[in-house]
Amino acid sequence: MMTRQLATLLKANIPLVESLGAVADQVENQYLSDVLAEIKNMVNEGATLHRSMQKYPKVFDKIFVSMCEAGEMSGTLDIILIRLAEFKEAQSELRSKITSAMLYPIIMVVFIGLILIGIFTFVIPKIVTVFEASPELVLPWYTKVVISISDAFVDYWHIMLVAVIAFGLVFKNWKNSPSGSKQWDLIVLNLPVVGKIARMIAVSRFTRTLSTLLVGGVPMLSAMGIVRNVVDNEVLGEAIDEARDNISEGES
Repeated sequence: MMTRQLATLLKANIPLVESLGAVADQVENQYLSDVLAEIKNMVNEGATLHRSMQKYPKVFDKIFVSMCEAGEMSGTLDIILIRLAEFKEAQSELRSKITSAMLYPIIMVVFIGLILIGIFTFVIPKIVTVFEASPELVLPWYTKVVISISDAFVDYWHIMLVAVIAFGLVFKNWKNSPSGSKQWDLIVLNLPVVGKIARMIAVSRFTRTLSTLLVGGVPMLSAMGIVRNVVDNEVLGEAIDEARDNISEGES
């Protein structure tokens, strides 16, 4: 909304400093209002808009800054801001669809997990007491396995909890490391159903973002450098880097 408001004011030939001041007063988010007020002061002192925005990477990402730079250089900042607003809206819609699609399976998995823990912790021990009352009863092997798992949940739940937390911390550290991140991304891409969805989401982000940057006047090589971070997958990111290098050497 802020981006659209700024574009509308600039399109009406209101100077940039005054437009920034007006938008800073309009936005409801206090943090964003303060950031815009700071940017207005920097622009008023002679800084360019995109350089001022660079100081707030949590608010304005590389795509936003690069497109504003292209708009300032070409004198079409109002048009670029409208395209940026449309791009951000499309991004938000895609994120909403992904969240909606994944929410139900995640809830079901958590719910089933809690049910299983409840069964192994509370239900099966009570059933075991019935079996113990009939010592002549011969239990099949799979029933013995289930009982053993239940005993482990009851007797060693604290050890299992510590083990799960430790595994989570180790996995997080490995996933955040350069080699672990690449290996995990490769595993995700090769998963039966999830891999196809992850690839489709990444390609959608890549094409949408690259299109927006190119239409905004950002050169191809610069756009490829920016857009590789959007896919959020190191394997696909390296493929984009390789394509970028090939383009820089003269290939289509």
